[in-house]
Amino acid sequence: MRFPVVSLALLATVVLACAPPTPGGPDQDILSIIESSQELVPMRGERLVQLTTTAGVIEHREMLTTDGQGGFLLELISVNDTNAQGGTDPQVAADWPLIEALFELRSPYYWRYRDFRIRDVGLLLQNYWLSSDGLATVAGRPVWLLRSTSKTDGRVFDYAVDQATGAFLSTRVHDPVRQVTLYTEFLNVDFQPDLSGMVFHDNGTVVTPLATGSPASWTTGSVALRFRLIPAGYVLWRTEEILVPGQQVPYHVDVYSDGAETLFLVQRPIASGGLGLLQGSGTVAGIPQPPIIHAQEVGRATILSAQTEDVAVALMGTAPQGELLTVFEALH
Repeated sequence: MRFPVVSLALLATVVLACAPPTPGGPDQDILSIIESSQELVPMRGERLVQLTTTAGVIEHREMLTTDGQGGFLLELISVNDTNAQGGTDPQVAADWPLIEALFELRSPYYWRYRDFRIRDVGLLLQNYWLSSDGLATVAGRPVWLLRSTSKTDGRVFDYAVDQATGAFLSTRVHDPVRQVTLYTEFLNVDFQPDLSGMVFHDNGTVVTPLATGSPASWTTGSVALRFRLIPAGYVLWRTEEILVPGQQVPYHVDVYSDGAETLFLVQRPIASGGLGLLQGSGTVAGIPQPPIIHAQEVGRATILSAQTEDVAVALMGTAPQGELLTVFEALH
């Protein structure tokens, strides 16, 4: 199935040749500790985040709290040094209720997928050159300075890892032409936080892991689409269904990864509400029209969405938009 492309309308607010780095990469045991630490380390700290968007660089501060058992709370403190109490940006102050609400809505994605993470050591070693850049101090704590360079397109990820816990204390993401697209740094951090009375993020969503590649539970009457093409280095990493409060039919999600970055294919039947977006497809003079692709940016990720006669589908990832578009057009 081919999708004709319309002009890219934002629906939300917001291959370089590369020589391998010099030898001396991090030990694989250290990488395994880092991989497991992100959900297993309790912590609380304030982070500075600088994100490069089509509108320029946006800077905000956030408070991250985790309980080491999968629970988290990500709270927005300020945007461009401004919040509800005022600051340097009058427009941010005026729009603060909406900005804060959108941040809370997107916080699960920000926590789990916005920042660089080691998701699978084996895939990481397959798709990235790794190097160690020495030692430093971040938020008053000793860290290892590590670098991962994509073998596919030359993207570079610099990150500082706490030596005691394996937690990421800063990350710097470079695109293939070495422009920084995302920078995060803890300004302070406590690995023995007082969590008494803390209410962690829970919007009632139920996530059900499935065997990798499992068909959607709603495939009777609606056929889920599949990739013909997959970006270089990515493999199907996880499959799950997500049921949100007040709905009866779940979203079917295939998660692809190259060991660090992720790619989501999300689908749901039109008869059950689709993805809740106006896709712009249908009929003209009784003749079915090919689906229209819409694009939006969420942070450094791109979301492409469309719908067939039966299924609404969206593709979300941080790979180059042109590559995502090629993959999306080849769905069948």
